[in-house]
Amino acid sequence: MNKPRLLYASPFPPRRTGVSDYSRCLVQGLKEHFQITLLLDNDTLDDPALRHEFQRLTYRTGQIDFAAYDHVLYNLGNNQHFHAYIYDAFLNHPAPVILHDVILYYMTVGYYRTSPLFYSRLYEIGGAAAVSVVKDCHKTGQDPLTFARPQELPLNREVLRRAPLIFVHSQDARGRLMRGGARDVRQIAMVDMGAQAASPPPGAAPQSSPSYLADRFGIPDDALVMASLGIIAPTKQNQVLCRVLPALQKLTSHAIYYVMAGEGNHADEYLSDRIIKTGYLATAAYEDVLQRCDLVANLRHPSMGETSISLIHAMSAGKPCLVTDQAWFAELPHDAVIKIPHRNPLSEIPAVMAPYLQGRRDLTRVGDNARAYVRKHHDLSRIAAALARGLKESPPPIGRL
Repeated sequence: MNKPRLLYASPFPPRRTGVSDYSRCLVQGLKEHFQITLLLDNDTLDDPALRHEFQRLTYRTGQIDFAAYDHVLYNLGNNQHFHAYIYDAFLNHPAPVILHDVILYYMTVGYYRTSPLFYSRLYEIGGAAAVSVVKDCHKTGQDPLTFARPQELPLNREVLRRAPLIFVHSQDARGRLMRGGARDVRQIAMVDMGAQAASPPPGAAPQSSPSYLADRFGIPDDALVMASLGIIAPTKQNQVLCRVLPALQKLTSHAIYYVMAGEGNHADEYLSDRIIKTGYLATAAYEDVLQRCDLVANLRHPSMGETSISLIHAMSAGKPCLVTDQAWFAELPHDAVIKIPHRNPLSEIPAVMAPYLQGRRDLTRVGDNARAYVRKHHDLSRIAAALARGLKESPPPIGRL
C-alpha cells in the first residue's frame, strides 16, 4: 500500500537555525509514515542524504499544487529570513503547523513590513500596542526587527485563527497559546521534540579524543570547558556567562574556559584567552566541541516559547547542562539538568555551581540522567508516529479568513 503524500515546509541546512537541524532529523522519522516532498525557499539543500531520499520543490506563490498532497505540515519559527516563505504558504493554504516559537514578532513584522497594508495587518494581529511599538521604532530611527521586548507582542493571531492543528513541544507553549486565543483545546497538541542519539550508548568503545579546541585555541586537556551552542545573542545570555566566569574560577583549581560555539557579535567585548568564540562550525567540528566540553550552558531569557534542539542533542550526548528555570527548560527533570533562577544570574550561577565545581555533587551523574531522559522522552520513531497520527486525524484545513 502506498504511503500518503506529505508536503513538509521547513528550512533545512545550510540554513543556520535550530529548526533546520530539527527538520533534518524529523523527516528521517516521518519517512516511515509518509512519502515526503520538501518545500524549500531555494534548492541549496546541502545534505546529500536528504537530496537523495526526498523530492524537493521551491516555493513560488501560486505555483504549488497543494491539493496534490494528502497532508501539508509547516514548521514555523520566529525568523523572517528562514520562515517568511512558509508563512506565505500557510496564509494561502492553511494546514497543521509545528510552532517552534510561540512568539512570532520578528517573523510577522519581517513578513509584512514591505506591504502597503503593513499597519492595518499589524493592528489586526497585534492591536494598537503593536502599531505603537513599530511607529515608535521608526520615530527613533530603530529597526523594528531589533525591538528588545518581542515577548510582549506574540503576533501569532493569524496562526491561531487559521491552523486546524498546532503541534508544540512543551506544556508552557501549549498554555501560552491557550491563553493567547486558541479556538479549542483540541487545536493544540503537545508532542516532544524528536532527536537522534548524539553519542554511542554506555559501554561502547571510546571515541578518539577531540582535538578541535586544543588545536585551534590551545585549550589544555585538563581544563574545564563550559560551552554555549548556537547563535550568540542577548536571549542566550552569553554576556552573563562571560561576566560570571571569574566567580566560577574561584570555585575550582582547574582552569575554566568558556567557549561560544556559534556566530554573533553580542559578547565580543569579553573575548579573551579564556573566553572564546568559534564562529559557525561545520558538523564535525561542532561534534568535536560537544564531545570535549564538560558543561553546556543554555540560559534562555526571555523565552520565546521555544524548545532547544541543541540542548536535547547535548543531553543525549550525556553532557550536564545548565539551564534557566523557566518555560520548557523548567519542565526538564531536576536531576537531568542544573537549573538557574533567572532573576539574578550573576550571583545565582556561582551559588548553584559551587557544589559541582568543588566535588560535593557529581556532574557526571547529571549527564547520565540527561542521556537517559532524552532516550525515553525524545525517541524519534515514537514522536514521528505521534505526529503522523495527529496529521491523519486532523480536521481538514479551514478556509482563509
